[in-house]
Amino acid sequence: MKGQTVISEALLAIGIILVAIAFVFIGGNIINFQTEGLFTSTEERLPEEINNRINSLPESTGSYSTTYDPGISTYTLTVQGKTINAEIGEQTQSSTTVTEYRLENTRISNSQTICIKKEGINVSLKPGKCVETNLTDFCENSRCINNICQPERGETCSNAQGDCLCPDDAESGEASGVCDTDYEAKSFINADTSGKDTTEIGCVKKDYIDVQSQGEKCSQNFECSSGLSCNSPHHSTTGLSDKRCCPDGSSWNGSACQDDERYNVVIAPALYSNQNNFENDAENAFNYFVSKSPFKQCSNPGENIKKTVLDISSCNINSCDASKNNPGCFDKMKQCADDQLGVGNWNKIIGLAKGDGPLITVNGQTGMICGRAESIPGSVSVTYSSCGVKTAAHETGHAVGLYHISTPGNNEQGTCQGPNSADCNEPASDKRSFLMSYANQRTQYGPAGYSYMEEDVLDKYLDGC
Repeated sequence: MKGQTVISEALLAIGIILVAIAFVFIGGNIINFQTEGLFTSTEERLPEEINNRINSLPESTGSYSTTYDPGISTYTLTVQGKTINAEIGEQTQSSTTVTEYRLENTRISNSQTICIKKEGINVSLKPGKCVETNLTDFCENSRCINNICQPERGETCSNAQGDCLCPDDAESGEASGVCDTDYEAKSFINADTSGKDTTEIGCVKKDYIDVQSQGEKCSQNFECSSGLSCNSPHHSTTGLSDKRCCPDGSSWNGSACQDDERYNVVIAPALYSNQNNFENDAENAFNYFVSKSPFKQCSNPGENIKKTVLDISSCNINSCDASKNNPGCFDKMKQCADDQLGVGNWNKIIGLAKGDGPLITVNGQTGMICGRAESIPGSVSVTYSSCGVKTAAHETGHAVGLYHISTPGNNEQGTCQGPNSADCNEPASDKRSFLMSYANQRTQYGPAGYSYMEEDVLDKYLDGC
């Protein structure tokens, strides 16, 4: 009996050990599984969290930035078009689409911090911490306590904790930490009369906001009525320093608001039946071209390039022969632009044709031809609106002087010529992203094409960018 008892106890001990080992093994898997699940959920939220950070920055024409810690040591973040994509390892991918802002294309790998910067509707992501003048980083809740009133960073009397001081009543000129309801924080301004010199107190009485009409004197943008800015001469050699309220893209010439020299892109309609639909398509095509062209460098592109949308009631091309020997539709669109703006008072015309065709006839063929440029370079390019903004930008590229870029598997014609021929020497994966190729992945002009537009075609229109 004693021997059996010893054997039983030994077997029992072995069983307990085996159970313990099994428990540790199973428990370990449970812990690993739970940890992996938690980690994956963090990875999947990376693009969404960056989008949330972008949306948390104040809505303003000013410049805002915030440093973001992704909390992941190994990752690749790609920004292309309006999509933020994250790749962690070989299997985990996530993305989100940002529709409200214009994103700068970039690729970031394994950076411990990411600087998110927003200037108006333009957003850029850079590896590393943000470094701003007088600031080490963007401050939470739209404020930074540094004894400097910075309304362009979202500071107001109520949140600046002393940086912005306001008179405590409408009669007092003394600075106070309490902002009266009749006052609104601005950058060291206390305007007694619009257009006159101001003192450095930090607030503006609401009676002096949005009150000055076109052509009236001003010292700050907030004084001008809606749609106007307090402009200094732009693209001007007059030497005038007199600030007046003028529409964006114009300045005071001594007697009136005069348009500055801007690149004027005319959008002409073909076969549209609704003006609103045409204007929406025109806005999308124009904005996409601006976001891919050298004008994207401008803090306020409206000061350097403008869009003129023709009215379908006075110009709406019903048929379009774009054959080389009979460029009928090109001539019709030029005539429309000249009739509305004056002969030659425009730079390029983007013709948008509604629907799926057939509309554009080339050398007797009227199949589905997505787009056609008058010549390289030329004045006019025509694109079906149904073919999308990329095709419109492709045809506009031809109009400013760019040729096709060859890519594997696509049947481009007339490739690797002209000022952007060097783009054909780029890696195949990059060439597929070039707008002047036929590839589906195209999202940008190649470096040679972009440089040519920047330095040769658009140089004089990029002043101040």
